[in-house]
Amino acid sequence: MPRVSKFTLPKLVIALPLVSALLVMSIAAVTRDRLEKGISATGCCNAGRLHLPDIAATKTPAQQRTLTPEMYASRLNFIAAVQIHIVAIIAAAVVGLVLMYKKLNLGTQSWPVRIAFIIGIASLFALLLLDEQPSPALEMLEARTVATEFPRVHLLRFAMEQSTVVAATMLVAAASLLLLPPKGDPLAKLKATSDGYHRLSYLLNAGTLLLGADVLTKAVLMQWTESYFSGADQKSIHTLTERIVAGWGVYDSLLLAATYIPTALILKGRLKAWTAEGQLTEPPTWFNPKWLAEGPLAELGRIAAILAPFVIGQAASALRLT
Repeated sequence: MPRVSKFTLPKLVIALPLVSALLVMSIAAVTRDRLEKGISATGCCNAGRLHLPDIAATKTPAQQRTLTPEMYASRLNFIAAVQIHIVAIIAAAVVGLVLMYKKLNLGTQSWPVRIAFIIGIASLFALLLLDEQPSPALEMLEARTVATEFPRVHLLRFAMEQSTVVAATMLVAAASLLLLPPKGDPLAKLKATSDGYHRLSYLLNAGTLLLGADVLTKAVLMQWTESYFSGADQKSIHTLTERIVAGWGVYDSLLLAATYIPTALILKGRLKAWTAEGQLTEPPTWFNPKWLAEGPLAELGRIAAILAPFVIGQAASALRLT
């Protein structure tokens, strides 16, 4: 009878979360680039020709401008969102680093070099391949509104986006390390896989917090830009900003799903294989038998976590925070 636990191409399997995330980002990048530049060969409909309503405040000297309650409230909301975002970035980076540290072989003298190598590759991958390209419409709107009062808002947004990308890359790298083929007897393999499946929940929670905070920051920034307009112009700008935020919500949820779902499916398959091979009469204390037959409620919770960035984007579009 063939061994149930045999997996094919184990060395390639660990790259699946990375490949899935790359696929989502590649599709998004190509699609966004094509649509932003315009479908037609003449480029008649590219975002660079977007017409924004005039803002009276931009024609008024800075020392003579008045700060409306709506503008001030939007500024306070943005500050609060940035604080939440910073905490989420730190939390995700710590979770990613800790999980990568635990999965490395610390029995040799080369482990600091391995950690530095993984962090360096993850950071380089993030900065070169996962670099977020903001919408030209977003940059144009930001320059016409918020940047007139806060010139460094672009640098702040850039720093937050890059930090988010680096932290997200650490989580993707940690998810890949969870798929390292376990060694030893069936019981040892089951324990290693159980630990990985348990730690995956930390990755999902950290990723949800990180990407949800990312969408929230963008939503609040867009609402801040809306406060510079009034009447029909504000409604027109709101239509634009809600679509920008909703698009980022879809992208972040897809990225989260591309990382979590393949990792969870492979780990659960290994759990079933090692359990069947080990022929356990009584489950160990570190093993939860419910993992093998999780009901709809458990799956619903994970689906909700994956969809959280998308839901935040939709909610922020429908409800004003000010």
